[in-house]
Amino acid sequence: MVDDCATAGVPSVIETLLYPLPDEDPLPLRRRAELIAESARILSATRPDLLKSEYPGDARGCQAVANAISVPWAMLSAGMPFPAFLKAVVTSCEEGGACGFIAGRVYWKEAVALDGAARKEFLATTGRERLEQSVAAMSGRTRPWYEAVA
Repeated sequence: MVDDCATAGVPSVIETLLYPLPDEDPLPLRRRAELIAESARILSATRPDLLKSEYPGDARGCQAVANAISVPWAMLSAGMPFPAFLKAVVTSCEEGGACGFIAGRVYWKEAVALDGAARKEFLATTGRERLEQSVAAMSGRTRPWYEAVA
């Protein structure tokens, strides 16, 4: 896939997500962070232009991701609550060298339950404000992925 993207002249972005199997208990946070770093290491070996990774829980986890990879990475929101997402953006950038975030649900998930005008209003106000706050939280803490490659 990475080679196909390069041939087509588009950046390759690879994402990993951890999910427990139906009969498994949720992982302890430290073990989850270890697996996030390990999956990042494995995917980094494919040399994508950008790795999209879950937040590994704390500064220590972010440092483990940074130490495991040789490509730029961005943190994904994974639908976490917005206040936690803002803190995770700061920690990922400052402690893990993340190039930023790639997010969706953290901005719009509540809008799914709304209808028509209420949905539009939520997205135009709350959704937009969240995006602006996220950019502000990241600003000055990172550099673009295409610069981080060098």
